[in-house]
Amino acid sequence: MTEPTLHPRKQLLFALLSAADFGLTWWLLSGAEGHAYEANPVAGWWLARFGWLGLACFKAAVVALVLALATLITRYRPRAAGRVLKLGCCCLAAVVLYSAALGGSALWGAGAEDADFAAIKADLDVHNRQRAAANRRREPFRTLVRQLREDLLAGRCSLREAADRLEAREGHNPEILGCLAAFDRNLPLSQRFACLLVCNAVSSLGNDLEGARRLALRLEHQFQSGYGALPPRDLRLQLSHLHLDRADPDDSSSSAAQAILARMP
Repeated sequence: MTEPTLHPRKQLLFALLSAADFGLTWWLLSGAEGHAYEANPVAGWWLARFGWLGLACFKAAVVALVLALATLITRYRPRAAGRVLKLGCCCLAAVVLYSAALGGSALWGAGAEDADFAAIKADLDVHNRQRAAANRRREPFRTLVRQLREDLLAGRCSLREAADRLEAREGHNPEILGCLAAFDRNLPLSQRFACLLVCNAVSSLGNDLEGARRLALRLEHQFQSGYGALPPRDLRLQLSHLHLDRADPDDSSSSAAQAILARMP
């Protein structure tokens, strides 16, 4: 007889595979963040009720039971006991291999997710730097517009004078010229800057629609006297919620209608 009756090597292999199964279960459930679970409902109950120590005791009890049954069977049918242990080792080996493969795929997936997150973060960082740089470039323009708006509101300059200053300062800046897209490209550049200043000044009054209406009418008169032309239709559309064509605007309708004015860059 080439093998002892109690099959010690198979019993040892079965115990080692059981320990490996427990170790892989702990590794997967601890690091899977809810994506893996204990498939054995009895073992899952022990884990949920008693934690990892309870699961370890359950696994140890199963190993002890199988080995005790194999020892009992060996007394009467040694070969059958060897086949039982061999079958148990094969089943456990399959479980261990599956768990190892599952863990490997989880690690690979986590690495891929980390790489995707890093790529997205890098793109966002580039985008944020570009936006910050654009804001820094546009800040002198914003500062000048705010200054000219205050001058218009205080009556310190006319609309044409303010528009001419803005054109002289930013008339050759392609990035700033893109802010004038809401107005007809066939208009002279100074008149488009004037339209932008009108919208900006009117929008600065917020919900004071009656004050915004009076300001818009005043600036339209300055547009007509400064350029010898009626304000363009595009400007009237931007200010349509103020009902500039009415002598007494309907307050109930004007308060419910807020058109989107030309935006600052």
